Amino acid sequence: MKNLLLPFFFITSLSFSQSAKEELFRQDVAALVEEMEFMYGYDQLLREYLIYKSFNKSETDS
Repeated sequence: MKNLLLPFFFITSLSFSQSAKEELFRQDVAALVEEMEFMYGYDQLLREYLIYKSFNKSETDS
């Protein structure tokens, strides 16, 4: 009987932790999107700098 209850508690704890993670993600989604957009912009800026050796957008956009 003890061996049958262990998998049940394990599965229950996994489903609870998954729903808790999803709730935390919903709360922080705006901050996460903002951070990812910043990281993307920074990455693109550094890639352009390596090619053009300038941060001046008028030079790199042409």
